[in-house]
Amino acid sequence: MLMAAGIGQRLRPFTDHRTKALLPVLGIPIIQFLVDSLVSTGVKKMVVNVHHRAEETKAGLAALEHPSSTLIVSDESALLLGSAGGLKKATPFLGSGSFFYSVADTILDIDWSALSEAHQKFRKEKNALITLAVSVSKNSGTYREILFDPHTRLITGLGGMEKNRPYFTGAAVLERECLDQIPKDIPSDFVSSLLIPAIEKKRAFVFVADSTSYDIGNPALWLSTHLDLIQMLERTSSVSPQMTRWLDRLWKHNVRLAPGIWASQRAKSLCTKVDWKKNWKPPCYWDCLTDSDTPPDALGPNSVLYGSAISGFTSGIGYNGIR
Repeated sequence: MLMAAGIGQRLRPFTDHRTKALLPVLGIPIIQFLVDSLVSTGVKKMVVNVHHRAEETKAGLAALEHPSSTLIVSDESALLLGSAGGLKKATPFLGSGSFFYSVADTILDIDWSALSEAHQKFRKEKNALITLAVSVSKNSGTYREILFDPHTRLITGLGGMEKNRPYFTGAAVLERECLDQIPKDIPSDFVSSLLIPAIEKKRAFVFVADSTSYDIGNPALWLSTHLDLIQMLERTSSVSPQMTRWLDRLWKHNVRLAPGIWASQRAKSLCTKVDWKKNWKPPCYWDCLTDSDTPPDALGPNSVLYGSAISGFTSGIGYNGIR
């Protein structure tokens, strides 16, 4: 179950033009990275909920690559049901056992098979309802701390909003049983309606997933994800098998014009319209939205631009003419 119905409040004004899960990262829709990782794990069916810009989102989802896997849309266009209510509405598609759960706006390098195995172990030994993939690595964001016993991995409670403390990555395994008490067609929240009740029953556990992740929660994080992936593409050091698949996809879609200077394959020919060799400063990235887009005369450093040139644009991230 991939949660893609949110309106992307913190990413406005960009999400006024495209739903968050389909915003590009080096030209690739964010959700495509998640789909890639699930397909590589052997997942045969994915359910995605939609609400914001629903029809356009459905079209964008239909354009994703998901070989050997079926993608089903759970339509919440009439009413946004929240992170628990959306699950409840999708119940007919989710079967009767356990299923993966993930937010659709995070690029997460996670071993889904290991997460599933951990959950099945907790399920067998402690009748687990939920297993959260939790990171204990340092991070740039502020998240609600997940309190857990390091030996049993039982979640003991939720802390405050903290930096560099164990936090929920957005990926989990849930039992279908979790949804039985969720009201139908009424907005409800994952934490209050699913997680806290499972914690109180001592049936919520942690899988420690210390791997690379990118939370595309706001414009600064969206930009930093681009810049970090550019650095990763520039390096030759080894990465995880999952990251290798993602980098291969990025290489196919994009072209390296010069060290730290990147553009999409379709934008490459348009770059001849400007003197990018002189005026583009790394790290930077440009992608056209149409074949008639005009690349910027000057770009960078630390800039990403989608669409036509913006006069004087030198730093930040832009989309469709929005700075």
